[in-house]
Amino acid sequence: MAIAFPAARPAPWLLASLLLGAVAATLWVRFGEHWEVLADGRHYLAMYLGHPVEAPFGYRVLAPAAARLLPWGAQTDFAVVSVGCLILTTCCVAAYAISTGLSRFRVMAMCVLWGASFPFAYYATTKVRADAPMLLLLGLVFGLSKRHVPAVVLGLVIVVGVLSHELMLICLPALWLDKALGGTLSGGARYRHRDLALLAACALAALWIPRHVVHTLPAQENYATTSGLELAASALRYSGGPVKHALRIYASLGPALLYALFHFLPRRPGPDAKDFAGLFLVAVAATFLAHDTLRVMEIVYFPVLLYATAFLEQQWLAGGRFRVSVLIGIQLAYAAVVYGHLRTFEASHVFNLVAAGLSALALGLGLLWLRPGPTGGRQPRALWAAGRV
Repeated sequence: MAIAFPAARPAPWLLASLLLGAVAATLWVRFGEHWEVLADGRHYLAMYLGHPVEAPFGYRVLAPAAARLLPWGAQTDFAVVSVGCLILTTCCVAAYAISTGLSRFRVMAMCVLWGASFPFAYYATTKVRADAPMLLLLGLVFGLSKRHVPAVVLGLVIVVGVLSHELMLICLPALWLDKALGGTLSGGARYRHRDLALLAACALAALWIPRHVVHTLPAQENYATTSGLELAASALRYSGGPVKHALRIYASLGPALLYALFHFLPRRPGPDAKDFAGLFLVAVAATFLAHDTLRVMEIVYFPVLLYATAFLEQQWLAGGRFRVSVLIGIQLAYAAVVYGHLRTFEASHVFNLVAAGLSALALGLGLLWLRPGPTGGRQPRALWAAGRV
């Protein structure tokens, strides 16, 4: 049953989402493991200082350019850009949920899961990276397309996102899949084919032009794109084989991925299920083109949030607060163990065992509670109204 969001006063909920984002950022910055090695960040710091860097880093011009506008010093400026974008993405997630008529329960649940996600934790602790603006603009594409803004406006957002990071291109299959399948994740189904073709042309132009305008240094050998098969083999070797690669894909999303899958399991596959499967497979395919598996999979954060909270809402309707509290608690615990210790997690047998136990618990409870029974549980909206949430 759909639970409408009252359209009269969205502002307090948007402010609440910003507060949640700020709290999540503070917790990760304060308690998350910090990175002592800049890694990719050294390229972006060099760009901040006006030096050419290797491809493909040199083409990701948005974050360094935005950081240069700030007055506090390189690493602080990058931190403001990254953390600020993460907090604003929380508001973007809430705005999408509000504008599409989701329940207040799902508005807050999506914000909480976003605050406990890998990309939020990673970019709040690394700071000097290029991806956070892309995640914000990707969320904007989903929200603005649902509101059917003119294709020119949407194209501008996509262009700016591609200048942040080429992973922004995931919005194109999202829009086209919705158009082809009648899905509702984005507003792609509402645009004409020529509009979507225009968006694709804008995105590809934003990808092509910097590669012919921006001066970069020769790429290192390990970044050479000589063959798709060689890249896939290299990615698998880096992960430790197919099984570990699959585990890394799961780790990028955690139990929230299971919740999203559980949302679709009890029913016959419809357009949204096919859309989600197609988009997820595109992201999985992209993991074979880079070594940063977790960072590649972050591009499906939006549909995972949307459908994971749909499953949580079903559980609320079926069994009340307890089920939802346990399921969200598992995701929060998983985030604390895995995302809170990103530098040392893989080397810790204890952390790996705890993460496996939490995942097994999420899987078992999800299967146990897969089909909500006719318990007559009160709707989340009624619980909000009664002040019982």
